[in-house]
Amino acid sequence: MNKKKIALAAVALVAVAAYSLWPTPNKAPSLHTLRIAVTQFPNNLHPAIGDDMAKSLVLAPARPQLVGYDSKLEPVCLACEGAPRIERNGANDDVVLTLRDGLAWDDGVKVGLDDFAFTLEVGRASASGIVHGSLYRDEIVGITARDARTIVLQRNGHRCDAAALPIHLLPAHIERPVFLANPDDYRAATRFDTAPATPGLSWSAYRVERLEPGERLLLARNPHWPGPPAFFDRLIVSVRGSGAALRASLLAGEVDLVPGEAGLGTEQALEIEQRHSDRFQVLWQDTLAFSRLTWPLDDPRFADLRVRRALAYGLDRDALLRTVLAGKAKAATSSTSPILPYAANVESYGHDPARANALLEEAGWRRGTDGVRRDKNGKRLEFEIVTTAGNRERELAVQVIAADWGKLGVAAHIRLVEPRVLFGEMLPKRTIAGVALTHYVQEPDVPPRALRHSSSVPDDTNGHAGVNFSGYRSPQMDALLDQLATVCDPAARAQVWRALQQLEAAELPDLPLWFAQRPTIAAKWLQSIEPVPSVPYGTAWAFRWRDSRTPVQ
Repeated sequence: MNKKKIALAAVALVAVAAYSLWPTPNKAPSLHTLRIAVTQFPNNLHPAIGDDMAKSLVLAPARPQLVGYDSKLEPVCLACEGAPRIERNGANDDVVLTLRDGLAWDDGVKVGLDDFAFTLEVGRASASGIVHGSLYRDEIVGITARDARTIVLQRNGHRCDAAALPIHLLPAHIERPVFLANPDDYRAATRFDTAPATPGLSWSAYRVERLEPGERLLLARNPHWPGPPAFFDRLIVSVRGSGAALRASLLAGEVDLVPGEAGLGTEQALEIEQRHSDRFQVLWQDTLAFSRLTWPLDDPRFADLRVRRALAYGLDRDALLRTVLAGKAKAATSSTSPILPYAANVESYGHDPARANALLEEAGWRRGTDGVRRDKNGKRLEFEIVTTAGNRERELAVQVIAADWGKLGVAAHIRLVEPRVLFGEMLPKRTIAGVALTHYVQEPDVPPRALRHSSSVPDDTNGHAGVNFSGYRSPQMDALLDQLATVCDPAARAQVWRALQQLEAAELPDLPLWFAQRPTIAAKWLQSIEPVPSVPYGTAWAFRWRDSRTPVQ
């Protein structure tokens, strides 16, 4: 056989081996393969670039946030033995992490101080686009190691949330050469996206084995994971373009688990709960994820607080929750979930069309002969209302919102876009010509700095990181966020939290809509599923999941 034939044969063998990783349509997967389906796919696979719920969801079994929360909202470090410890060190706090014995990347290289130092280096580079960049630049002032397993992060000053570390650890031995080659182009060059199945990019119970961009992701057991062994050999995460397609796949027996974070809408989940309870379990979970309408505050129309308040009063949120969410949600009045102990009673902007119309008149917007309001120059009060295509809940919500605002003489034109476009381009670059229905996941007792601080407005200076998509800049809000980092007395801290929520209600940097209950839908035989109200998402605990039909060895 000549060299050319040998090469072609080798390519064919590789293709066959790769294809065999996926179950064929007519062949049931192994009992040790769990099939997960979601409605949207991540816009990138770098765990720290961009704030994307779908990405956190699908990557959590392999690359979770370093420190997050469990189903009881207790802080947990999956990479550690026990929770982070806080020690006073003069004017600063030391956060002490004891790594699991044998913790390694999925290529066998031990996780250590070099990885933490490199993660800090990338996080401090403004062009990298790392979310929570202010944590790396302003709060973590040093990293040391007491021994091979004990890492100490020194945080500036005494911080009440010192143990809250929204850090995604990066492998120095894989990513440092890429970063150093061109720090300004790291976002495009990272191997997390150019070669996501590269061994050495995952450290938890699973590793990324194969990717079909925009279609599906295969996660396989990480042989170097020193924690509790995972029951399932493989997790296959596939994308269904809509809730209808996802429901059809579920009922056809092609899917075993639909996580609540990016799954079926409330109406569809209720239908499955009522009609298919013999096959599926539906787990409802109160969450810290709040849906909101973001508007560009540098647009003269939305810069006028009277217009923002008019749009708030003109929206019948109670009817919205009944129509779209069947009551499976709590109305939002701020970014703080009502299930948290420091939630405050603030202005709720109940439905008041008369007040809404009066505010628009006061702001100089008069109804034209076609019913649409115009300013003194004849410019119509019209704009886009954008959300993700294929998400039935959001698609229904924007229809209700547009109809309510239409009664005020406001022309809101619905635009549905692919999640990758919305979260990867339009929101970070703030190119939306109107408002967007988005979400934000708060962490318990952690200041919403990425959401509200002026430094978190995405722009060229921070690599378009941060989720302050409205462009909200308030010295008073910045000061409250800084206070929450250092005021630790419970009573005094509660006062600061209340002041923050009152300021949100007074200035409406965005329009809070609801805190939904998320429905996780799983096959009856799937055990140990624990939906999590906050991050890391419930999929971070995939190593605990079990199949009741198969005895544990």
